[in-house]
Amino acid sequence: MFASAVYVKIYRDRFWARHIQSGTSSEATPTRPVSTKRLLVGDFTTAQQCLEKLIVSVSKKGLIPIAPRILIQPMEMIEEGISESEEKLLIELAFMAGARDVKVYSGIELSDDEVIGKFNDK
Repeated sequence: MFASAVYVKIYRDRFWARHIQSGTSSEATPTRPVSTKRLLVGDFTTAQQCLEKLIVSVSKKGLIPIAPRILIQPMEMIEEGISESEEKLLIELAFMAGARDVKVYSGIELSDDEVIGKFNDK
């Protein structure tokens, strides 16, 4: 198993994250709305700042912070699947929030073991 993994779920104007190894989870609401009528993430900068704070809050604390691997899952506004543009936005969002590796997933909610399995899939 790798050192640090965070499972992130994105809802309209709300983020949820769980650090897989410690089980620590938290929710965050951005300082202003990030979703629009058409986009789950329409305000990238505000979403990135919120996600970064959330990841820090659930991650292990130590002398040397380790950038986590992040599995990010949109939970709303995906009726017809995730477009290539949306996937790229989510990947960039997680990297800008401090991830060292990012996977985007669309489907049913995952268990901790399933999250780890997604990083092992090539």
